[in-house]
Amino acid sequence: KFNFKLDSLENGLYEFSHDKEHQLLYLSKGDSLLMYSNSVFFDESLSYSGYGDKRNNFLISLFLQNEKSREFHLQHAGIDHIAFEHYADSIKTLNLNKLAILAQEENNTSDFHEFAHKAVMLNYWDFKESYLYTTAKFYPKVYNAIPKSYFGFRSQYDFDDEDLSDYYINLRLLNNYLKNKSVQQCLKKKEAKSCFNLYTYESIEQRALLLDSLTEIKPLKY
Repeated sequence: KFNFKLDSLENGLYEFSHDKEHQLLYLSKGDSLLMYSNSVFFDESLSYSGYGDKRNNFLISLFLQNEKSREFHLQHAGIDHIAFEHYADSIKTLNLNKLAILAQEENNTSDFHEFAHKAVMLNYWDFKESYLYTTAKFYPKVYNAIPKSYFGFRSQYDFDDEDLSDYYINLRLLNNYLKNKSVQQCLKKKEAKSCFNLYTYESIEQRALLLDSLTEIKPLKY
């Protein structure tokens, strides 16, 4: 057991670590949080109580949901884009509804609500990006049947948003987007098998050039 007090802080994300584990929490002025965790199953056991607890429990639930998305793609491999989008949309709606209830239950800061809404959308977009990569790699016929309209969500990306530069789901989205764009470009010129080797000079260079065009935030480029 330990405790500490912050005399002054700005509303926003803060990182903490335990051994090799790292997590983020959102702090606002006046928060008084008690954190529970199991050092063996750190992320899965992490929960909060006290003032500001619901905000951070919501963010942890998004993180775990994002982690489990990989399991979904393994368990439902080869699912067509219509069924997948229906499922992805239902998860997004559920998360937005939870956020709306959260706003009613406590006097949340507008800063947090803006951030949390972005977090929900990032989680949704990352889910859609990871579906593309898995499907392109293992189910090319299903991938080739995906219409252009599926990709419309990409127009909403903003990798220059300073508030999201350290947010784990944003970083995963950026990584998955770069992988997918690299694969898409490669598939136009080469056999599919070679396009999924992400460690070739050509693949790394292509992702680096694209990254440079996507953001001016220097830490994201290294």
